[in-house]
Amino acid sequence: YSSDKCFRYTEAGWQHFATMKDRRHGAAGIVYDNVFHIFGGYDSDESTWLLTSEIINEDGSSTEGPQLPKRFSSHAIATINSTVSIITGGFQDSDSLSNQTWYFNHATQEFQQGPELLNGRKYHSSGSVTDQETKEKMTIVAGGYGGGYLDSTEMLVNGEWKTGKTHTESYICLFLYTFS
Repeated sequence: YSSDKCFRYTEAGWQHFATMKDRRHGAAGIVYDNVFHIFGGYDSDESTWLLTSEIINEDGSSTEGPQLPKRFSSHAIATINSTVSIITGGFQDSDSLSNQTWYFNHATQEFQQGPELLNGRKYHSSGSVTDQETKEKMTIVAGGYGGGYLDSTEMLVNGEWKTGKTHTESYICLFLYTFS
């Protein structure tokens, strides 16, 4: 099922907030500069993976974002720094289990290919966390499906993916970061 509806949570519960330009499922989104940027997805009504991105503004209006370098679905996105995010894995064009990553610079609206994941994966999670001892900010990719369910994580360290903790430890870490 694909939808063009975007909701937000208020004191009254979930409320329809915006109507997107494309119907999507399996998209990934991230907030940058007080707007919600949505990348790719799959339109089941049209049976197509999307090359589009769009921006949902604070007033609920939707504007077209830049065209993606590949068709993305069931991927994940996380912040790298104050202007750059990284899109990881998922379906990318004809590759149903991609290990490719793409940096997206929100300020310039440009994509640049990033370092390959150690494992191709889809339906995974990603996030940025700060090491409490070193105060180093790290991007983590956790779990998902990679020809079977993955019991692995990867951490982006100095532009290279390194093997991380088990999926349980990483899910707890990403969960705590998301809701803190």
